[in-house]
Amino acid sequence: MMKVFICGDSFACSDADSTVTPWHELLNKTVQVHNLSLTCASNVLISLQVDAAITQGADYIICFGTSVVRHDVKLTSSNPTTTLLDRFYDFTQVLDNSNRDLISYSIMSQHNAPFTTAQHQILKQYQTSFVDLDISIYTNKCVIENTLQKLVDSRIPFIFDQGGFEHTSFSDSTVEYFTRYRSYISDINIWDYAQTRLLRPYFHITNQEIHKTIAEYYVSKINKV
Repeated sequence: MMKVFICGDSFACSDADSTVTPWHELLNKTVQVHNLSLTCASNVLISLQVDAAITQGADYIICFGTSVVRHDVKLTSSNPTTTLLDRFYDFTQVLDNSNRDLISYSIMSQHNAPFTTAQHQILKQYQTSFVDLDISIYTNKCVIENTLQKLVDSRIPFIFDQGGFEHTSFSDSTVEYFTRYRSYISDINIWDYAQTRLLRPYFHITNQEIHKTIAEYYVSKINKV
């Protein structure tokens, strides 16, 4: 069975407490899904996921972009010897994070439970005092372009959804990004279907029919390989 790797953020995550079956779990009925996505993942973390998908011999890769307001920091003083990707904290697996000392976070999201009050205040002050949105957009654009070129160079079939990168829900930018990779870009943007910005369900889309439509779309793309 074809091995399909998914690299992304919460829109590709599961939620055991939800009565809705997310699109990637529906996809798993057709192909062998290896889901590397993590809630609140940054574009840097997604790039690490892509590295792993390539190394692990993916037959097809579904890759997402995400918001530029996410950053990566060290969460604890521990020094795990595991891979860089496996060092990242997983919000959905609270009891399985003992060897994870890195975290992708957004000061704008509700996914701040691992931080102490003092840490959260420091991050908030840093964000408001030193982070510039324009340079964040440029930096993340460079990261995504590098990720896309790695995918092209790997010769593994893939599809890319720009996702939360400069999404219209919080950006009025008219810039068309990643035109060099237009032939790989998805016809749908999964962030368009978010009915909630609440923490749960992690995947944000609460309409089962939409998940079915998304799964069918990716199956149609995979079947063309």
